[in-house]
Amino acid sequence: MKKKLTNNIGLKILSLLVAIGLWLVVINIEDPVSSQSFSNIPVTFSNPSVLTDQGLVYEVQEGTGVVRTITVYGPRSVVEQLSSSDVVATADFNNLTAANTIPVDFNVSRFPDKITKIKGSINTVKLSIEKEKTIRLVLKVSAVGDVAEGYILGNMTPDQNQIIITGAESVVNRISKAVAEVDVTDATANIATYADVMLLDSEGNEIVSDSITQKVTSVRVSVEVLTTKRVPLSFNTSGTPADGYALGETIESNPSLITVAGSASVLKNLSRIDIPAEEINVTGQRGDMNISIDVEDYLPAGVSLAEEDFNGKVSVIVHIEPATVKNVLLYRDNVTLSKEIKGYNVVIDKIENADQIKLSGLDENVSAISAATLTGMIDPDAALKSLEMSEWSEGTYEVPVSLDLPEGVTLSSDSEQPKATITLKKTE
Repeated sequence: MKKKLTNNIGLKILSLLVAIGLWLVVINIEDPVSSQSFSNIPVTFSNPSVLTDQGLVYEVQEGTGVVRTITVYGPRSVVEQLSSSDVVATADFNNLTAANTIPVDFNVSRFPDKITKIKGSINTVKLSIEKEKTIRLVLKVSAVGDVAEGYILGNMTPDQNQIIITGAESVVNRISKAVAEVDVTDATANIATYADVMLLDSEGNEIVSDSITQKVTSVRVSVEVLTTKRVPLSFNTSGTPADGYALGETIESNPSLITVAGSASVLKNLSRIDIPAEEINVTGQRGDMNISIDVEDYLPAGVSLAEEDFNGKVSVIVHIEPATVKNVLLYRDNVTLSKEIKGYNVVIDKIENADQIKLSGLDENVSAISAATLTGMIDPDAALKSLEMSEWSEGTYEVPVSLDLPEGVTLSSDSEQPKATITLKKTE
């Protein structure tokens, strides 16, 4: 009997199989095969140089770059220890197919030898493959919102003004401009902030694509917020109208007030904008002048125009009117020296042609002048020059007299400048 048992190979094999079966039963009872699902696992790509070395770029299509569900099978004691970070989905560009797809391999970083099976909700990644294109765009800064009342925006300056963009040719061709937006709502002071760079198409829609790469994604922007002020225009003239005509009392302009912008410290002392005399030359004019002046040329440093719909051009009307000529007597007692002549007593003996002084100007201005109000002045320095002398000495001289005339009144062209006879005697 003993010999039968030891020599029966079939019985031995049967015993082994029974033992294995019993072991499996025990194992499954103690640590049964289980599964666990993990959501939204991103696909990791390897060897992308297979494409990039050919000047090509890719973009993952139809959301296949993320596996919605990956189910891992194995002993319950092992599976329960896994987390999403242990589950890996990879796509190797060396396995790229003619249909532009790549098979996805699934694995786990822990206990890989104990996992019996891994199954994903997708098995391939779909790609769009194109030629790569690079462009360079000037970065524009735009404001969002409105600054506080009484202020306007000045210069908006980014720390970088060019953006280099690389990506799929079809996507890059849609990019029209690069913009950085800054919120200026109710601002009353300069702004310095960071702003994201947005890529827009020709209709202003933002373009976002995984195929696009850009070295600069945000920039630092400095925004000037300027104070505004309304100021009048002040006009000066040069030259003299034709004989018998005079410059009108007022010079009209449209607009007569303009709004300017600048820092508060600059605008504080600005009361008007002066237009120089060379802009309005009335020489020989016999009628009104209509001219256009660009006031922007005469804004002080640090001051700019503040109204978007005003280009700086001002329409100016210079009134030239017929002049009134009036003879006015100049009394000797109404003529004085502008300063004393040191070491001499000066006597004004008489005024030459005192009764032949003709004044020209607008009627209302000339009519207000009479012999009682007309005055004259002798400038000793100018008198010396007219006499071609370097210093005074005793004697009698004929020297020019300057008339003190109100604005808009001049000595008529057919009237000579009055002269005075003066006598100098040394002081004792």
